[in-house]
Amino acid sequence: MDEQQARKLLGIDDGLVSPPDLRQARNNALKAHHPDKVGSDPAAVRRSTYWAAQINAAYQLLEVRADSREPLDQSSADRDEAERYSFAAAARRAQERAAAHERAAAHERADAGGEERSSARSDGSAPRDQAQAHRWIASRRSLIVLAGAALVVAATWWYSAGGLSGDPRTGLPPVAAQSTQTSPATPTRTPPEEARGTQALAPACPKSAPTHAAAGSTATATIETPKGPIVVRLEADLGPAAVGNFIALAGCGYYNGVVFHRLVPGFVVQGGDGAYGRSPNVDPAKVGTGGPGYTIDDDPVTAQYGRGVFAMARTTKPHSEGSQFFIVLDDAARPSLADANTYAIMGHVTSGMDVVDAIAAMPNSGQPTNTAIDPVQMTSVTIATP
Repeated sequence: MDEQQARKLLGIDDGLVSPPDLRQARNNALKAHHPDKVGSDPAAVRRSTYWAAQINAAYQLLEVRADSREPLDQSSADRDEAERYSFAAAARRAQERAAAHERAAAHERADAGGEERSSARSDGSAPRDQAQAHRWIASRRSLIVLAGAALVVAATWWYSAGGLSGDPRTGLPPVAAQSTQTSPATPTRTPPEEARGTQALAPACPKSAPTHAAAGSTATATIETPKGPIVVRLEADLGPAAVGNFIALAGCGYYNGVVFHRLVPGFVVQGGDGAYGRSPNVDPAKVGTGGPGYTIDDDPVTAQYGRGVFAMARTTKPHSEGSQFFIVLDDAARPSLADANTYAIMGHVTSGMDVVDAIAAMPNSGQPTNTAIDPVQMTSVTIATP
């Protein structure tokens, strides 16, 4: 589970959230899936236990502030509220209720003062001790409550041990939650846009914005494709944050197998969505909305857009660049890109523009998304430094 999925599960919008609001969101979600709300049959209990585990996992994931990484504080009152809606506590409450029934029976026997209360039975048999009858009822009631508590505890253990391999609501394999941010519909001549998303990264890949490229440094990126190589000269002085980020992602293999998902003839080709655009598991409905799980700072644009320019894609929000990039196909695209003037330029293609043109000529879905129908993948992206 990633941060976006955790926020969606707890109903929290993007941005910083205060510790009390986070705990309140967690408690509200637990209340909504508590057995008291959804029923007491075994299937409902399993579903409730499953969602309780998911909700608590989401809370733990968001329990550290994104800006300072300091642990959130939790008061005893908040812990009591959380405990009230935890399912392990349900078993303890059941045991406490059983003990209360036993105490009530003991008080009743004490009130009787040891005096035997009896009544003549219709069959003429000996009188029955009513205190004994009360004890019998209380003991059976306790057994029922304890049995229910045992079922809840067993269900919790079963889920934590992997009792179900899929969604308990359908029995189907788990599906990753869709990003709540989607790419805006864009006409042919509007700037390329990338929506923020997340993906499970290889251990060596960065999980936060990498170090900026050193001032004055250059590098050569070679993008291998089935249609031929594309060679790009990267210049740190054009966009130090963007260049450092691209080099780090390419160096860990992030782009290997990722496709060029957006083809706008005469404008740009766009790729780099490692979350939803990785071959052979490209998701046509989501491709273009993913990224590496973090974003980087904006670089000022100090050069002109034109044919062969290699630049970062982003949303209309500041500091929203992640992993997606584009290559400009024609100088005629300059006015549309310059109107925004927010797409960090990293360098330019030194050879292989014929390959870029061939990729751009592949079939696409047309406006507004221009999604590639048979996308060309980057078999590898390697970096060489002087």
